[in-house]
Amino acid sequence: MLVGVSGYHGPTSRTLLQGAALEPCAETPGPEGGESSGMRPYEVMIILNPTLEESSIRDQVDRSTELIRARGGTPGRVDQWGRRRLAYEIDHQREGYYILLEATAEPGALDALDRSLHLSDEVLRHKVIRLPDRIAGRASKPAPPAPPAPEPRPSAPIAAEPAASESSETSTSANGA
Repeated sequence: MLVGVSGYHGPTSRTLLQGAALEPCAETPGPEGGESSGMRPYEVMIILNPTLEESSIRDQVDRSTELIRARGGTPGRVDQWGRRRLAYEIDHQREGYYILLEATAEPGALDALDRSLHLSDEVLRHKVIRLPDRIAGRASKPAPPAPPAPEPRPSAPIAAEPAASESSETSTSANGA
């Protein structure tokens, strides 16, 4: 049931609500409290065919970073892990060439990269992950200042524990010796 603005549930209120555009406001925060639009941090893991030459690997990395840059993003660090053994066989390959690419971009730019990597024959697998702001080093709100430490209060003297010789006497008498 649709509810009208003034609480009236007649046909007039339904037509008002059905005709209204239901687009999200640009100022509404996203699910993690950040902005709903704008540049976001991402990590892209790419596993390439291990039989590729260095020039082909370099070309694939260049294409990926150029695609991010062309869509208004900022490619970050490119970490080439090299050949690693796969957990299971993919396309009859037991190894893959791993590349980790960091970028900051609009969501649409990474959608285009995802499509490009999916269609590439050189790529065995890939995964695009959006990093939370707190992990990416971009805190959305500054941390509040720490409260002043409470002053230590003088404490009452603690009773001394019984001497070790007294406790050994009680343990021998308990054994019956």
